[in-house]
Amino acid sequence: MINPYVWNEVRPEMCYGRDGQLGDLLSGLAGTTRYSFGIAGGRRMGKSTLLRRAETDIQAGVEQWLNRGMRVMPIYIDGLSFPRPLEAADFWGKLLRKLQEYLPKPDFNPKMPVDFSAFKDIIKPILQQLPEQPRIIVLFDEIEPITVYEWSAGFWANWRALLSNTPGLSEYFTAVFAGAHEIADLRHDVGSPLADILEWQSLRCLDFEDARTLMCEPVEKEWPESFLKLVYEETGGHPFLLQYVMHQVCKGIEEDWKESLDRAVKKFKKERYWQFSEWWEKYCTDTARRLYRCLPDDGSAISRRRLVQEFGVDAADKGLEILQHVGLAASEDDDFAFRYTGEMFRRWYRLHSFPPVDDIQSLISVGESDSLEFKSSIRWDYHQEKLNKSLEKVILKTIAGFMNADGGKLLIGVDDEGNILGLEKDFQTLKKKDRDGFELFVIQLLSNGVGKEFCPYIHLTFDQVDVNYVCLINVDASPKPAYVREGNETRFFLRTGASTQLNTKEAIEYVSAHWEKV
Repeated sequence: MINPYVWNEVRPEMCYGRDGQLGDLLSGLAGTTRYSFGIAGGRRMGKSTLLRRAETDIQAGVEQWLNRGMRVMPIYIDGLSFPRPLEAADFWGKLLRKLQEYLPKPDFNPKMPVDFSAFKDIIKPILQQLPEQPRIIVLFDEIEPITVYEWSAGFWANWRALLSNTPGLSEYFTAVFAGAHEIADLRHDVGSPLADILEWQSLRCLDFEDARTLMCEPVEKEWPESFLKLVYEETGGHPFLLQYVMHQVCKGIEEDWKESLDRAVKKFKKERYWQFSEWWEKYCTDTARRLYRCLPDDGSAISRRRLVQEFGVDAADKGLEILQHVGLAASEDDDFAFRYTGEMFRRWYRLHSFPPVDDIQSLISVGESDSLEFKSSIRWDYHQEKLNKSLEKVILKTIAGFMNADGGKLLIGVDDEGNILGLEKDFQTLKKKDRDGFELFVIQLLSNGVGKEFCPYIHLTFDQVDVNYVCLINVDASPKPAYVREGNETRFFLRTGASTQLNTKEAIEYVSAHWEKV
């Protein structure tokens, strides 16, 4: 049997649980009454699959529309495919080049830089000369690379004009913009040029019935109800986690399904736990993380009213929206109650989540352990009262030691006795003398000393205790060995009470045993 579950590829045929959204896109984008859309969903929530499915279905109907006098031109653009640094002209030029595939040979050079004004001047007469009514449908996936630039506000204003206020062009265009928290910001920000002209959709985790269909239909197999419920409890209905688990299960389809499921969960923990760290740190705001901590650990729901009483209406609603689109929470009782979703993530949270800001003192009071270490500084020598770059290696060895074990926490700005020294001395040794400069320095230190591919496995937060800042580095277990470079050599460190360097024979034996396939 060909395994249909491929969690690391976009497959339009695996678009499950999105029938409502897909129907709205197909009827609105190419319909007589034009609608454009904004789609918000966390990473791996199925945005790209939905857009590619819409593209496929629209493309399948192109000839039918052409017979009715409409030339439909679906154009998918992946924001992550653009070069860096990015200019607005890169987008408009790419859109022209893609349009060239549908249009009679136009009299322009699509490789030249094209700003919005030039784009309109070039495309308007071409479209107006077509014998059919044109409909250009732009499916813009992953808008994040656009939003980081200062010119993005003007870019979105140009899209507002193109979709709603450019006679002779607006009637030819519809669009979909998809992203994670970036698209949510475009929806909620005061003065957003797109807020009131798009139809907004949010992708959530699948409900049990849709998840059941995803688990059964592609393999044409009726799994035991107990298996279906257990997979749903583990994944919370998150499309990515569902496909990951089912891919592993179907690799051993003749085995006992309970053993296959257990193996899949363990494999994810060993090889891809870093993705949970990314969801938590990169895509959840501080408020969203605090709200998640309030969700009962027994899996029951907490009322929205209780959360509003603690956080306020706006903060509670925005935080809950983020948790849902990342895939960490689900609503009940028509959005009047909320619970956490997915035991896989919840176990990660219990093991690896940062303590609340007001709990740093509690962390210090616990003291150092196999999974927690204090360091006075990253490069300031308190004994010699001067910069000492050799201390940087101590930090690298500690981080690598945690990565090569089961992960851990490194608290910088606190001495061995638990006294808070702060980071100000370290700040003064940096080019950029603040928290941003400190974080950049740590990332560069790890990239140069261990490898840039290990940077996703550390996560920094800064907390202020009285007048002093401290830095907490949460270190994930690495899916492969992390070696520290020292001159022309590399050394292997392992956290066993303290970071310990293993000799060659010990390192080979440990690596072979620890990173064997689950």
